[in-house]
Amino acid sequence: MANKKTWLGILVIVLVFGMTVVGCDNGSGNDGGSNDAKKIIITGLAGKTGDVIIALSVTFGQGDSGIVTMGQGTISGNSVTVSLIDRNYNSWTGTGSFYMVMYINDDYFVYTNGTTMARQYNITSATSTIAFSQFASW
Repeated sequence: MANKKTWLGILVIVLVFGMTVVGCDNGSGNDGGSNDAKKIIITGLAGKTGDVIIALSVTFGQGDSGIVTMGQGTISGNSVTVSLIDRNYNSWTGTGSFYMVMYINDDYFVYTNGTTMARQYNITSATSTIAFSQFASW
């Protein structure tokens, strides 16, 4: 359990610092790159406010070296739209299956596809819409 918390703490510090420096998507449309970046929309966020950070990784719980793409957005109403960028702060347009970790304020969530185990999410289209109920607290 301590290893998860340590990994997540490092991940969040890296992501928050990186997003702050490059001005990644903060709800103003500035995603650090062009508008062709893949986007993730998380719905069903009633009662939640603030910024959301999402990271997609090829590894689960192995540190930030496996992170392929990340993004940040601000909850508006019951949803958030996050534009994804790569490690060089360019719009990310890739595809594939990835572990997804989401950070909302002081809470961590992992994509589970509604089950209790972490699952990989398959990114194929320009915009993916995922219900918050598909995540579990971590």
